[in-house]
Amino acid sequence: MVDKIITLNNKNKYLILDETSIENKKYYLGMKLKNKEPTNNYLYFEELNNNNIKPIIDEKTKEILLTSFTINYIDKVYDVVM
Repeated sequence: MVDKIITLNNKNKYLILDETSIENKKYYLGMKLKNKEPTNNYLYFEELNNNNIKPIIDEKTKEILLTSFTINYIDKVYDVVM
């Protein structure tokens, strides 16, 4: 799903930047788009069983995802440098 644009029920659009799996659940990092342009607003999403996604509101889960996505980013940067 990375690099796809999703539209929430409130019509806000997000570009999916990264994904991770934790305890057999898929999570995504999305960047909000405004008029097709990137913004500085980001959300974490959880994939549901019916291939829908929902924004994450639980603060503990957000902290875990921040760590996971930061590690993903560092790994990608490290791969480019090497």
